[in-house]
Amino acid sequence: MSMRHALAVLPMSLAAGLVLAQPEPLLDYRDTAFLTGSAYYSQAERRQVAKAVKTGPEALVRALGDDFAILGDADGAFSAPGRTERIYLVQKRAPLAIQPFPDGPPPALVALHAGEPVAVYALPADVQYQRLVAAADSNGDGRDEVLLEASSMNMGQMIVALDAIRLGQPGEATVAQTLPEVYADACDNPKGAKTRRAATITVQAQGFVAEAHELGCSHGRR
Repeated sequence: MSMRHALAVLPMSLAAGLVLAQPEPLLDYRDTAFLTGSAYYSQAERRQVAKAVKTGPEALVRALGDDFAILGDADGAFSAPGRTERIYLVQKRAPLAIQPFPDGPPPALVALHAGEPVAVYALPADVQYQRLVAAADSNGDGRDEVLLEASSMNMGQMIVALDAIRLGQPGEATVAQTLPEVYADACDNPKGAKTRRAATITVQAQGFVAEAHELGCSHGRR
């Protein structure tokens, strides 16, 4: 029996529920607390991350030095399917949104298991990220992609984009997908329309999907 015929014989209320069912949002940029949130790390956790950084490529270790920022973390399977790991975004310094082309050494993703180093993944050198916001498997290979946020501000407008980072062997990380405007605030636009849009992010068959929602300028701001 085809799926179309199967739906035809279901009770109308159940069939409607199947058609209308939507995946739960992984992220919701309408949430002011999420927009403004930042993680706190104890000195013990920072020491664990610093120890793991030292196992990375020599050039990266030298560029990051001993004084770097930890900009978010997530749990998941990163080095191999079925693993239980925690991954951190490590960067020389936290970037400013008013610098759309920030200068600094490449950031890195650092994976640990039970506080011990697993792998270090060097990220592209042409971007500085704002924070790590989530991890999820978007292609069904059993390894989680990592969602990293980058912000820029220009002429009264703020744009937030997400890069989905796919991890390979230790040291290898590539941008698998970019969601270009998950949050856009033009309420201080001096000439154009004053608008604000925020997206909900879901994982679907085609990967990460952003659904935009229009917000008024009176809505809570980042």
